[in-house]
Formats: sequence, C-alpha cells, structure tokens
Amino acid sequence: YKSYARTWDIAITGKETIHCSNDPLLGGDPGKMNPEDLLISSLSACHMLWYLHLASDAGITVLDYEDSPV
Repeated sequence: YKSYARTWDIAITGKETIHCSNDPLLGGDPGKMNPEDLLISSLSACHMLWYLHLASDAGITVLDYEDSPV
C-alpha cells in the first residue's frame, strides 16, 4: 500500500495538464491538487457563475466577487 505513488494527471487535449495527488493525510503530495480541492473548486466556480448569471439577468452590475470555500 505504501509503495505506489499517489499522483496522476488530468490531461485533456488543448488544455493545460493538471497534476494531482492524494490528500497529504493519505500519503499525497501537498503541493498538488487533490480530489477534495477539485470538488470544492468546481462547486465554488458553479456558484459564482450562477450568481453572476442571475445578477446579469436582473440588470445588476457586479463590481466585485469573493469566495473563500473550505
């Protein structure tokens, strides 16, 4: 169990490769994205884009947006 690397790449043609690893508590590289980071980032991005869409539909100009997901 401890002898294999816990890293992988997400590679999609025409896009930058994302180097990933397991959570550091499970033997991963803390300098790389892990599944939990990717999930929280994805949810945060969806929330932001939906918020901006609703604001745009309502004629509201958003001057600033900040999110700190954990």
